[in-house]
Amino acid sequence: MGQKWEKYYTRTLETKRLSRLFIKRVYMATITKRLGKDGSLGYRVQIRLKGYPAQTVTFKRLLDAKKWALVTEEKIRAARVKILMEAEF
Repeated sequence: MGQKWEKYYTRTLETKRLSRLFIKRVYMATITKRLGKDGSLGYRVQIRLKGYPAQTVTFKRLLDAKKWALVTEEKIRAARVKILMEAEF
């Protein structure tokens, strides 16, 4: 396989894997397609959770948007668990 093909194949597998994770785990993120003034396509990710400020970021690639959503949500959940554990003691 050529280097160009390997890069495409790896990106495709990563996209499929993240899509499955995104469908199963994401509860707070909303991803919407956005059309820029210059006609370029972008993806806006918005995460809203009660008690936390809303977070919004725009990406050029859907894969990057999904990655950011998963990572950010994990951080929010980890902070939430930490706060709950501290409150118990």
